[in-house]
Amino acid sequence: SDRQWTRDQAEAFIRDDREVLQTGKPKLNIIEPQRRADGRYAWLHTNKVPLFDADGKVIGLIGTYEDISERTQEEIVLRRHQHMLDTIFKHVPVAIFWKDRQSCFLGCNAYFAERAGMSEREIVGKSEQDMPWPTEQQEKFMADDQMVIETREPRLNYVEQLQQADGKLVWVRTNKVPMYDADGNVTGVLGTFYDITEQIETSEALRQARQTAEAERQHLAHDLHDAVSQTLWTASLIADVLPSVWDQDRARGEQ
Repeated sequence: SDRQWTRDQAEAFIRDDREVLQTGKPKLNIIEPQRRADGRYAWLHTNKVPLFDADGKVIGLIGTYEDISERTQEEIVLRRHQHMLDTIFKHVPVAIFWKDRQSCFLGCNAYFAERAGMSEREIVGKSEQDMPWPTEQQEKFMADDQMVIETREPRLNYVEQLQQADGKLVWVRTNKVPMYDADGNVTGVLGTFYDITEQIETSEALRQARQTAEAERQHLAHDLHDAVSQTLWTASLIADVLPSVWDQDRARGEQ
C-alpha cells in the first residue's frame, strides 16, 4: 500500500508472484506497465523465477525488470506509422510496387495487383516477363528499371501506356526511384503509377474540338472572303458601266 502503482497493477504483481511460488516454474518476458513515483507510467520487461532451498522447496522468488519505456514508445510510433502506410497502400488510387535489380517483384499494393489480375501475394517473386501485359511493354518497363538502377537517378512524371490483365489499354503517369540498402548500394526500384486515361481522352477531345472550330473558322473566313470579293467585283463593274449609261442618256436628251 506504500507503493505508487495502482491497485490493478499491485494485484497483477501479486498474482504473478503466487503463480511462480505455487508452480515452481519461472515466468519470463512479462511486458507490463508500472506507475512511477512522479505519476508517470513506465513499461517494464519483467522476469520472475522461483528460489529453492537445499531440499528443493520453493522458499521465494527472484525478480528482475528492465525499463523499456523508450523502446516501447518507439514501437508504438512505428506501429502507428506502419498502420498509416498500410492504410495508404490499401486505399490510395495509385499503383505502388517495388522490384529487385532483376525486375522481379518484391511487393505491391492492391491497386497494382488488380491491374495485373492477381493477388498481392501471387505477384511477389514474379518477373516482369510473368506479367500479363504485352512483350513490348514488358521490355520497356525493364529498360526503365535498369536505367534507374544504373544511373541511380529517379525517372519521374512520364506518360506511358499499359495494357491491363482485362485487356483494357490505359494511359498512366509513372514514377520510378532507386532503392538503397544501409551501405548505399542500389537494391532495386520503387515505382508508382496512376491512371490518366480520362485526362488524356478529355485533352484529345478538346484538341479535336479546337481543330474543328479552327477548320470552321477558316471555312467561314474563306466564304466571307469570296462574298466580299464578289461584292467588290460587282461594285466595280457597276462603277465602270454607270458612266457610259449616263453619257448615252444625256446624248439622247440633247437630240
